[in-house]
Amino acid sequence: MSRSRIASLASQGAKRYFSGKPIYAPTSLTSAVRTRSLAEDTYEGFVTDRWSIGEAPNGGYLMMMALDAASQSTSHPDPLSCQTTFLSKADENEPVLLSVRRMMASKSMAVLHITMSQKNVVRSEHTAIFGTLNSGTRDDGFDHSVKVPIALPPRNECIHASPGWRKNFGRALNIVAQTDAYFAPDSPATKGVLKGKTTDHASITTYLGLSNGEIPSLMSLAFFNDAMFPPVLNVSALGWVPTLQYSVHFWNRPPVPAALASDESAATTPHIIAGENPQPTIYDESYLRCRFETDYVRNSWLYTDGEIWSHDGSTLLATSRQLARLMSPKSTVNKMAPK
Repeated sequence: MSRSRIASLASQGAKRYFSGKPIYAPTSLTSAVRTRSLAEDTYEGFVTDRWSIGEAPNGGYLMMMALDAASQSTSHPDPLSCQTTFLSKADENEPVLLSVRRMMASKSMAVLHITMSQKNVVRSEHTAIFGTLNSGTRDDGFDHSVKVPIALPPRNECIHASPGWRKNFGRALNIVAQTDAYFAPDSPATKGVLKGKTTDHASITTYLGLSNGEIPSLMSLAFFNDAMFPPVLNVSALGWVPTLQYSVHFWNRPPVPAALASDESAATTPHIIAGENPQPTIYDESYLRCRFETDYVRNSWLYTDGEIWSHDGSTLLATSRQLARLMSPKSTVNKMAPK
């Protein structure tokens, strides 16, 4: 989603999206992607507009829904990877049919293909590999890494951009009501797109969480890898950036706060502090360290690499790659700068 595209939606949104209605309250991501079985390997979900950019449901949100369906068609507990090709835009506030086909299964893994359809039109195709991330034994296998953890100052020293986005966009950008982002003061995004300017670096580093305090799950890493504006907007003021293909590799489960470790279901439930003005309980583990970079653009085609790390930067949780295209703008107005 580009600066100009977001701004265009915001400027058009007063009548088309907002219509005097308050911005949506935060809602549970885990509940939003849940599917139910209709028949063997056939599932139904519901695509809400609460995770949309304009009228387009977020691609990571749709991948999560496909993974939820696939998880019910295999005995293997964890997604190891998923690749999604987007064929046409999913419709908001409509049911979706998910058909799962087992392509291969063994003792250690399963490969499943998921077709997502609405109104007899295929919206996206997903290929997922399920297995077990680790068994907790000493013979899990060989490890090697030269990855450098994401360096960020403490979250309370960062710029909290989300409140300004919610004020600026309202229903024109529903996803910002559900997410919460903090940027380092000296980051390329802070110097670039957040100020309506361009820089030399198509890079974003941020703390990213859910605004209801929900603790990230393993499958939610598919959403987080697609929940930030494209980094190419730091170097180009052009257009919007639709994704055509999106791949995620899952490496480790997100950590759970010690206070919730004994209750697995509690980790994916928003925790509310009761009172006159209820507020979510925010744990450090509610936020992830994220890095997104685009280092090559050719004829407006580009790829973006993503990394998701634990809140303290100690553990790499997931990596991603997106193939996208930089399209012509519909407006030059910019409302990304927090106010």
